[in-house]
Amino acid sequence: MTVSVYGPDVSTAWLAAVTRLLDEPGEQCSNLAVAIGDPTADRADVRAELDAFAADARRRGKDMPRIDRVAGTIFQSSFYRPGSADAEGHLYDLERRIRKVVRRHPQNRRGTYFERLVAYPLADGE
Repeated sequence: MTVSVYGPDVSTAWLAAVTRLLDEPGEQCSNLAVAIGDPTADRADVRAELDAFAADARRRGKDMPRIDRVAGTIFQSSFYRPGSADAEGHLYDLERRIRKVVRRHPQNRRGTYFERLVAYPLADGE
């Protein structure tokens, strides 16, 4: 079962996701979909509260990284090339170049999140 949450901006969406996860048994969810109305919008006040919550959780021994660190593991904004002639090709090329290094980490030995994101076949079977 997929659990879906929504936020009008990045920070509010993260807050909705954290809140939903805290309500789940064991604070875990296998299929959490987060929809963001405007992924370029952010709220500094909400982000500061979330970071404070995560810092407090870490002090209590929980494994809760900062939001910017988690977001960077999925899609690092430094890799994004808006307006470039081949922005999509750039990401695939970059992934191929760093794959061996990334795969050395024990959690990535069976593949990375990026690989799973792009592994879906297209409608024409590609």
